[in-house]
Amino acid sequence: MMTPDIVLINGPTISGETASQFLWGEPEVGLRWLERLPDLVASICHDHNIELSSELPDLSMNLVLFGDSSIHGPVALKLAPPHEEIASEFSMVMYVSGHGYPQVFDGDTTAAWLLMERVQPGITLQHMAQNNAIADDVATRIAVNLILETNLPTPADASFPDLRRWLKSLFEYKSIHGDSGPLPSRQIELALRHAEWLLHLPDEPRLLHGDFHHGNIIQGQHGWMLIDPKGVVAPLIFEIGPWFYNPLEVDKRDDLPELFDRRFDIFAEILGIERVKLWRAVFVACVLSDCWTVEDGHPEYCHHSSITRALLTLPEATIQDH
Repeated sequence: MMTPDIVLINGPTISGETASQFLWGEPEVGLRWLERLPDLVASICHDHNIELSSELPDLSMNLVLFGDSSIHGPVALKLAPPHEEIASEFSMVMYVSGHGYPQVFDGDTTAAWLLMERVQPGITLQHMAQNNAIADDVATRIAVNLILETNLPTPADASFPDLRRWLKSLFEYKSIHGDSGPLPSRQIELALRHAEWLLHLPDEPRLLHGDFHHGNIIQGQHGWMLIDPKGVVAPLIFEIGPWFYNPLEVDKRDDLPELFDRRFDIFAEILGIERVKLWRAVFVACVLSDCWTVEDGHPEYCHHSSITRALLTLPEATIQDH
């Protein structure tokens, strides 16, 4: 069935092709949400006196609209079909509001919408890295300092996923695919061993961003900020994993071992954590990402084989459990 175009009362028209991207959860829930979307957006704009822009940023799981509010100034309105994963993500955004993240003015995690400050100029580290406007070492130092600046304790009433739940796709991979799945069985076995080590670390779990990479670091009026956190309760070292399979197409570089070697040195230096511990967490995160890709039914998009191969060339790959 074709998804109809969505016409917003004082903003852009969302094409049916774009709208279909929001049906990633339960399609029936998503279609009902699309039907109610114009009224929901109109109500929020009325309450906060927002004039929407016709500009639509790159979209994926969430709809993001830009506008100007006479109450708040430049704003970003983020919406998505109600879903457990979205509710957790939006709860995280509200919890970290203003702590190195955009300020949230209003929102409803059940109805799945957030009204936030618009970060301007809004250039991502990914854009700068892909256009050779910033050196990888500089980008990595920006990233690790953001980890320290935005490192928050886990709230007492937290309902965010813990590390074991986050690693579910990795732990279930062998029971589904055995040794004949699309991912190398040796990499799965290594990742499982290091995942068990991670789960038994004595480090105090922290509330992590969960999707920490170049595309989610954005340049604001007063410096770099984080956007689009997922929220996972895990040891701090687990945060850096996605950095190593980003920015986009980093896996096509022919100097990955040297690149990763420098990145580990920078993270170890600033965080004060042994490289070997960082390596183990990164390896788990990289294999987990491919497990998610397989789970989504797109094994042809598993681009991390070169990433994990490069990680396995580093001296830390020979570590024995201790």
